[in-house]
Amino acid sequence: MVKYPKMREELLETLRSLADREYQHKAWLESDYPPGIECDSFDEAVHFLYDDTVLAENPKAAIGVIIEDEKEARLISAVCQAIDLVFEALGDRSF
Repeated sequence: MVKYPKMREELLETLRSLADREYQHKAWLESDYPPGIECDSFDEAVHFLYDDTVLAENPKAAIGVIIEDEKEARLISAVCQAIDLVFEALGDRSF
């Protein structure tokens, strides 16, 4: 159980979008969004993880708030580390 279930759902949607290449191509490159989604991009995912929450900086601080346990904190940390590698390779100017 988490304090902010709607933020958790946003986190889960963000993770789904980061994990789905077909979705990324359709939504992020072609702006062909599924019903109920008006706008989405890699930029939105990055902002959610890095700017709108503490997930990229300190995922353990989000336990009980939007993530459930330390396992989820470790998994979020791994996702953010992978994004950091993208930033290192390509830069982060456009994000």
